[in-house]
Amino acid sequence: MVSTNRQAGTALALADEPDLIAAVARGDLGEAQRVASALIERHPTRGLAWKVLGALLWAQGDRDEALAAMRNSVQLLPEDAEAHCNLGFTLTLLERFDEAERCFADAIRIDPRFSIAHYRLGMCHFVQGRVPEARASLEEGIALKCNYTPHDDAQNHSNLLFVMSHDPRVGALELTEEHRRFGDHIEAPLRSAWQAHTNDRKPERTLQIGFVSGDLYDHPVGRFVEPLLPQLAQAPDLRLHAYCSNSIDDEVSRVLKPCFHRFTSIDGLPDASFYEKLIEDRIDILIDLSGHTGHNRLPVFARKPAPVQVSWLGYPGTTGLTAMDYYIADAGWLPPGRFDQQFTEQLVYLPHRWAFAGHPDAGAASPLPALTNGHVTFGSFHRLGKISAATIKLWADLLTALPDTKLRVVGILAGQESLLRDRLIAAGVDDARLSVLGRLPMDRYLQAHAEVDIALDTLAFSGATTTMHSLWMGVPTLTIAGLTPQANACAGILAHVELLKFIGADAPGFIAAARYWATHIPELAALRSQLRARVQSSPGGNPALIAAHLRLSLRHMWRSWCQGKAAASFDTGRRP
Repeated sequence: MVSTNRQAGTALALADEPDLIAAVARGDLGEAQRVASALIERHPTRGLAWKVLGALLWAQGDRDEALAAMRNSVQLLPEDAEAHCNLGFTLTLLERFDEAERCFADAIRIDPRFSIAHYRLGMCHFVQGRVPEARASLEEGIALKCNYTPHDDAQNHSNLLFVMSHDPRVGALELTEEHRRFGDHIEAPLRSAWQAHTNDRKPERTLQIGFVSGDLYDHPVGRFVEPLLPQLAQAPDLRLHAYCSNSIDDEVSRVLKPCFHRFTSIDGLPDASFYEKLIEDRIDILIDLSGHTGHNRLPVFARKPAPVQVSWLGYPGTTGLTAMDYYIADAGWLPPGRFDQQFTEQLVYLPHRWAFAGHPDAGAASPLPALTNGHVTFGSFHRLGKISAATIKLWADLLTALPDTKLRVVGILAGQESLLRDRLIAAGVDDARLSVLGRLPMDRYLQAHAEVDIALDTLAFSGATTTMHSLWMGVPTLTIAGLTPQANACAGILAHVELLKFIGADAPGFIAAARYWATHIPELAALRSQLRARVQSSPGGNPALIAAHLRLSLRHMWRSWCQGKAAASFDTGRRP
């Protein structure tokens, strides 16, 4: 959805209600809601007031009232494309996809050049696993551009890259070129305005380190940095700053916040203002934790506010920006020399790109279910958007090759279970061998691994967090080594825990690996009992080690800048 201020602002320009305009301009959403409600009480058929109220109510978390207000706005403004688009986006977030698509179709019928409707329709398709349709809608929106909301143009170009990285038909060269095209598009108008940085070039002084993220809460990124940030915060030569692009407050965010010298909300802060804030705070090294995911602030990185800029964790691929100096990785995931050309950044190798700690709701790993079931159960814990047609075919071919096995898919959006089941059956999977479950609370999600012997990876956008959770619960994942960073993520994780027998070079290799393990049940059972210990003894299971190497990498980056050297790839274990 267009941000509350922007969405309401468009309507307000037409509504011509000074009090409401003033409240929104001040960012006083409570007062704006009060004024909008009063206007509706006086003029209940005023569609514009309902449209504004719907956006304000949604921003305040009142979903039911917001939805009702948006429905009223559509009824009163049947030819208002924005009203239909707002309702469609809200319905998408509520996972009512059929209704949402009808709303977007109405918006596009009313105004075929309304790019935001194309953007929103694309992401509605994507979360349903309809990748080709999602790409087509996003490309249409980007071709149109909306001009009055440049943030949406940039974010939805990021969305396009994210969608393309899920498409097995997109090769490494095409994907890299599109990322570079994004970077050039964002940076071209800004490069001439890049300022020489005046940060004190003392190589050993205390460094101001900024982290920019919308995911510093109970999110995979938040969970991966949680074991590291307390240790970095204790380092006497680092001072940590957080710039958070959302307002979520939960148990993880409350652990992370004390690690920062300053925790600044940048939710809704314009790019120019955020840039000035970073200059004011004299950040030495600015770290992006989002890449091309939601709530990213890559257009601000494109302004080059810090002498050294780094991307890490949030997105398994390049930003496409030349303003981004480094990307933090590990050699298991991105073996040196194989993926370098797919990054505009210089690759920095740590022993592992993250530290993993098992979720507090995870119980002990269960015995191998095949021992009592008499058959192997393959499983998937991936979101629907990753389960492409090519992935479904791969899984169907595997089940055809191993007719005594079953498939259990966990974590599908509510109401979409039958859709995925139908797709699998159409690909040749016997319904009797298939079970599809919706999303579960974390404790039940982890417990669901007790019913699975071997997990299956997805093509193009490989598993990372899902792979780590499965390993922690004793379940190895079958994968295919990929030709893009996104496709090679699972293979890199398996390499760290010495599970090379679960990595296929191609589809036949994938099926051959499945056949091997399905006929070596005692070996698989023994392995299950060892996996958690393997994770704990791997580099990623040692937060102190990763924090120490991350600290080394930051100091090396800074020394290089102080010496006037161009950014260059390095390994913290073998630094020049």
